[in-house]
Amino acid sequence: MRTTGAGNVGGRMVPEGTTPFQKAVAVAMSSVWGLGGAGHRQGGVAGRADSVYLGSFRREALEDVGGYDSHFVRAQDWELNLRLRHAGYTVWFVPQMQVPYFPRASWRDLARQFFKTGQWRREVVRLHPDTGSPRYLAAPMMTVAVAAGLVLGLLGIVAGAAWLSWLLILPLGYLAGVLGASALLASRAGSDATLRMPLVLITMHLAWGAGFLRGVR
Repeated sequence: MRTTGAGNVGGRMVPEGTTPFQKAVAVAMSSVWGLGGAGHRQGGVAGRADSVYLGSFRREALEDVGGYDSHFVRAQDWELNLRLRHAGYTVWFVPQMQVPYFPRASWRDLARQFFKTGQWRREVVRLHPDTGSPRYLAAPMMTVAVAAGLVLGLLGIVAGAAWLSWLLILPLGYLAGVLGASALLASRAGSDATLRMPLVLITMHLAWGAGFLRGVR
């Protein structure tokens, strides 16, 4: 902090798991196929970042921007770091600072977590429109495409409308992508976790996307 003059210095979240399902979630969360390529999840080199995991704050910087916004149930750390950066402070990432994190151990808890995270990411975009980006819009767009393709494609089969049934290529293409990503992560996950990986990835993507579409009420 003295060397960089940063307002916040933090490190990387390192997901770990004890059960096959939890391990699958941990591997997915630390991959580009799960939560994207953010440095505080992927690692990388030290330097300026949009956000970091947890953090050590310069007191005057934290007070200057008003601290955490208690309105946010999720994404409060990202939103705080956004205001720090807008106020001219640097957020500095140190990859050697690694904090263990144990993700949700059941499908229901994982789906609920990612749905709520998507809801509150939408709230960040609502209050800070400049943060909307293709990275955050990808999951809700994918959710709409998969749901619409599945419903309309099945309707096309039932109604005998071939042009509608072709829309099944959207959910089938997505499933193929998920299976391919699961295969790429197999060496890190191990056999038991790999079997659960497609369900984990689908839940992370579509629950997050559905939460984003729903937003906060």
